[in-house]
Amino acid sequence: LRERTAQLAADITNAFVNELQAYNEAHTLFAAKKNRLYVEDQVKRTRGELRGLETRLVDFQRAHPTLVPPDKASSYVTQAQDLIVKQVETEIALNEAQGQAETARAVWRVGAPEDISPEAVMSSPVLSNLRTRLADLEVKRATLLENFTSRHPDVVSLDQEIEKVNQEIRHEVDRIVKGTMSSESPAHQELLKQLVLLQINEEGLRARKCALGSALSEMERQLMKLPPLEMEYTVLLRDLKAAETVYTTLLAEYAKARVAEGQETEDFVVLDEAIPPEKPVKPRVKLVLAASLLLGLCVSTLMAFLQEGFVRSSHQSSKKGTEAISE
Repeated sequence: LRERTAQLAADITNAFVNELQAYNEAHTLFAAKKNRLYVEDQVKRTRGELRGLETRLVDFQRAHPTLVPPDKASSYVTQAQDLIVKQVETEIALNEAQGQAETARAVWRVGAPEDISPEAVMSSPVLSNLRTRLADLEVKRATLLENFTSRHPDVVSLDQEIEKVNQEIRHEVDRIVKGTMSSESPAHQELLKQLVLLQINEEGLRARKCALGSALSEMERQLMKLPPLEMEYTVLLRDLKAAETVYTTLLAEYAKARVAEGQETEDFVVLDEAIPPEKPVKPRVKLVLAASLLLGLCVSTLMAFLQEGFVRSSHQSSKKGTEAISE
């Protein structure tokens, strides 16, 4: 930056950097930081809900000391608790996937090839079938969780099938990208693969979240068949147990999110503030003098050669004229 005075140049530079930092803080959050803030908010909210549920359950038991819990309350609470925890884990994973996909899309838009896009890759018939199959498996898994826990053999077998489909998706994406971007750099190919896989992962997590929500709604409808007091007690117990497990899960996720945020690098870091320079950048007196001296030396040398050539030419012409007169 060049200005009339050194202090003005330093002030303008520092003001520009400060405004850029303020804009980044207000409008741009990195994926890991976004995820950490989201999990942190969930931890605070769940902590408050947990305290409220504990108080409500104690008050309910005091008001109805003779109430006998229904026989199916324990199994229902266990199944519902597992569903709620899975739903929270899915929401956290979805939030993280959205942040990563947003960052990848921003990078892709900078210098991306115009003849290929993530949407073109995802429109492949084979890949579309695999995505549909993955969504169906997520719905089937949520349906199983209505009656079984995540450790049940049928659920474990379905998880293995989901992982197999994900492997097929990764293989198909790799094949399509290499076939359509063979002339592009490996960096562009890898970025496109990551972006497509992130978008498919986000799509799968949305399907899982929707399926888990439907499964919880179905369990709620089954719960409505109980007598009012038994239903209220079961709901309170379910929510309390689920909140306890969710809170523990969120604390673990929060610790991981903080580690991930610490490993994330910023776009730029201000090492030192701009200070007024001791010397102006122009005019550079020494450089001008040196250049002038060199230029003068070259010109004088050239003039000397030209003058010597002119003198020799004149001398030879005079000599030839004298010889001609003598003859």
